[in-house]
Amino acid sequence: MRQSPECRVQGATDFMQFGHLEDVQKFWTSSLKQQLPSHLEWETIITASYLLELGWERKDLLTTESWVRAMKEVFGFVDGSSLDFFWHKYSMREYLWRRYSGPHLDEVTNAYWLKILADDPEAA
Repeated sequence: MRQSPECRVQGATDFMQFGHLEDVQKFWTSSLKQQLPSHLEWETIITASYLLELGWERKDLLTTESWVRAMKEVFGFVDGSSLDFFWHKYSMREYLWRRYSGPHLDEVTNAYWLKILADDPEAA
């Protein structure tokens, strides 16, 4: 997953995905089967639906704890900088979320994801 904001619970992005074909297909079709609130962001609906398809409990699905668990157990993250990859989907800025003044949005980088894995030796 690439350019997923840290603060968006169950917010794996759709920028770029790699995986086994069956997993990627399930990720994209699971939202058709699950009934989640329509006020959620699209990425959250897709990600949460996929986790429900994998057998996760609906009760605590939209919590920070379950998002961290999903990052440890289900998803891998790499950011464009780690790949030296540039994609101008929204703008010509190489670091889309980086701001040098005012509020900014921190993305889940490969380093951030590896730190989450390292904080829990059982996760790997």
